[in-house]
This record gives sequence, structure tokens and C-alpha cells, in this order.
Amino acid sequence: MSGIAAFYPAEPYAVTVHVEELEEAGDVDFRLTRSNTSVRIRDEGSVTMRGGTLEITLAAQDLVCLRSGPVDVAMGTVAGAAGGRDDSGARFERRVFSLRLDDKSPYTAGFYTMDGRRVLSTGGVSANVALPAHSLAGGVYVVRVTTPQRTLSYRVSTSR
Repeated sequence: MSGIAAFYPAEPYAVTVHVEELEEAGDVDFRLTRSNTSVRIRDEGSVTMRGGTLEITLAAQDLVCLRSGPVDVAMGTVAGAAGGRDDSGARFERRVFSLRLDDKSPYTAGFYTMDGRRVLSTGGVSANVALPAHSLAGGVYVVRVTTPQRTLSYRVSTSR
């Protein structure tokens, strides 16, 4: 059968999505929508990313979209074994990200693009962190704040 291609039915396959910035964020919920040649934008409900990893199944010609919750205010969770919600009072207002730490301690803080590139960073020793973002282009960023005790990650959006 030279010159004749053999075709097999397409089979679904599992895809693993991993986001390093969300490894310490605990459970993060996303809304999953799917489109393909026979379905136009079907809402498939909520899926949960655990430890920065999520597995979804794709069929032939599927296009999927994962949407997180609102991004117009800072959101985050405490990293580490305890997990749970963050009580740092994190805010992102007037293009300045701020939060209060448990005590005066050394910290590093930075804005990262969604592909993991650091675009702005600072550090110091304080109980209050302030990270101005006036120079950043509009978009969605992950803010990561690291102290000797823990790492906090937040998703924020900016507009021009």
C-alpha cells in the first residue's frame, strides 16, 4: 500500500498544566470553557489547580480556556504546609501593591509576567511592603513576596 496514508480515529489525551508561581498557593479554582469543531464555547464548570498543577483531557481539535476569578484586586493565599487564607491585608490600589508582614523581617518582592519573567523587584527589612507598579504596562501579573518564614503569591491586574 505504497502512497496511501492510514488514518486512525483521534483519541483524547491528558494534558498537565503547571504554573510555578501557584505551587505554594494551595487550591486555586478556574472556570473551564471548551470549543471545538462541533461545540462553540461550552462552559464546563469549575476545575481546581492543586500545588500549581492541573490535569485536563483534550479531544481532537479542542481549544480550552482556563479563567481565574476576578483579577481587579489582589488575591492570594499563605504558602507552606498550613495553607489557608492570607491575613496580610494585601492591597493593590493606585498602582501600588502593599501588605503588612507579621513582624519586621527581611523580604524580597517582585512582579512577574504570566510567563514567569520578573519585571520589577525590591527588597528590604520592614513589617510593611510597598511595591510601586507605575512603570508596568497594563496586564495581569503575579506578585511574589518571600520572607524567611514564608512565600506569598498574589495575582493582580493593572491598566494604563
